[in-house]
Amino acid sequence: MKIFETILEMMPYRNPYDGFDYSSYQQDSSGGVKHAIFEQIIDKFRPRMIIEVGSWKGSSALHMASLLKKKSIDGLVLCIDTWLGTVNNMLKPNDPEWGLGKYYQHGYPNLYYQFLANIVHNDLQNYILPLPTTSTIGSRWLTAKNIQADLIYIDGSHDEEDVYQDIVNYWKRLKGNGIMIGDDWHMGGIGIICAVNRFSKEKDIKYQISGSSWIMQKTKE
Repeated sequence: MKIFETILEMMPYRNPYDGFDYSSYQQDSSGGVKHAIFEQIIDKFRPRMIIEVGSWKGSSALHMASLLKKKSIDGLVLCIDTWLGTVNNMLKPNDPEWGLGKYYQHGYPNLYYQFLANIVHNDLQNYILPLPTTSTIGSRWLTAKNIQADLIYIDGSHDEEDVYQDIVNYWKRLKGNGIMIGDDWHMGGIGIICAVNRFSKEKDIKYQISGSSWIMQKTKE
């Protein structure tokens, strides 16, 4: 059984793509990144289980999933997000890349459906599954289901305490020798830098920087 089918059986829903009419959503995966480090890590470790914390419209997930498909890896990207946005998204509702303004319907954003449509537009339905919840509840669900990942990408809220808690929670769901990556290591990401350094010092775990990405590897358990 492929990993997509295995994880889908654990999900609290049926196949999310069945009967979904994506035609009313044009492809729009703006926001997000396609770091070269993703391909380097996927080439080296050939991860089967990838967890992404914070997906937005799916740009990074699409990139990782397309690499899995291209390299014939039986893998899955599990995307954990509320698709409700962060404080920054709410403060800039009309930002063309990061604003939620155009997605509000009767006071509630429907960004999730744009995310889902982007996956179908790229024919990656068998490589990506969404888990619509908070990162904290998502980590608890993973624990309850005993799901661990080979690669975890942290890109949710950029507030220091939120980033720190995501690292702590998801480090527990990382396999031995697994890789954790995060984004926005630059002057605008002070909260991220502080959170990574805090975790690194507390756990005595070294990290590396590649461009605007930070990378940590878990020792073999």
